[in-house]
Amino acid sequence: MMLAARRDAASKESPVGAAIRGSFLALAADDVTRETAKAVLAQLGWQTGKYADGGVEAAIDTIRNDGAPSLLLADLGGSADPLDAADMLIAACGPGTRIIALGLQNDVGLYRQLIDQGVADYLVKPIQHHTLLAAIQAGERTERAEPAAAKAARVAAIIGARGGVGATAVAISVAWSMAKDKRQRVVLLDLDLHFGSLALSLDLEPARGLREILTNPERVDSLLVRSAMTKAGDGLRVLAAEEPLEDMYAADPAGLDSLLADLGGSADWVVIDVPTLDGPTVS
Repeated sequence: MMLAARRDAASKESPVGAAIRGSFLALAADDVTRETAKAVLAQLGWQTGKYADGGVEAAIDTIRNDGAPSLLLADLGGSADPLDAADMLIAACGPGTRIIALGLQNDVGLYRQLIDQGVADYLVKPIQHHTLLAAIQAGERTERAEPAAAKAARVAAIIGARGGVGATAVAISVAWSMAKDKRQRVVLLDLDLHFGSLALSLDLEPARGLREILTNPERVDSLLVRSAMTKAGDGLRVLAAEEPLEDMYAADPAGLDSLLADLGGSADWVVIDVPTLDGPTVS
């Protein structure tokens, strides 16, 4: 099944000459993609923008230095995991950037997952001039419509009556089932930063950042949240920590509020493993 059919029809319905506002960043992994992007953007009247070589890390460095563009053409063809690469770019850009991803896999499942993550469109390489043109124009028409309200992630909190009754196992099972069987985007959050065993149970090494999120709510942003996550499978991410026992911290409940608000744009469910003993995180 080809993904370009609906775009071909759209390109015939739209005028080409309308000037488009904003800046762009075109990340191209090969000369053919770069030249096609240049031709299409010039035809549409984009005046401000940059073409970058390299992978996702190079694009993120450019975004950090120059700011987020209005349009990002992201070539994910060289990425081992296109979904993770797209997730990092979405976090770096924020909600004001429309991302059109380019890749080598003609896979409807991948297309749908990228759209669910927040990518505006996905085109299979080698991209054709009229296909890219239609994708950009379709996004411009959508942008003029009234923006939809941000959807909040649904939250399931699991807590045991006492320690050792298997609350962590239940939380993992619920999250895993939602991600695998229900095809939901799930974040599994362990709020016990000292004794939590969620990451250990999944044989994962926790990423750094959860303590920073919970203690400094004013610093919470999408890039910090994404960098603190560890991938546990398709559609499942883990937020956990292993803080030294002697290292005390004062969590701010507003940090958890900010975290849940940020996850609303990238997760359908947040499953929380709540510590049995009350502490600053859950008070």
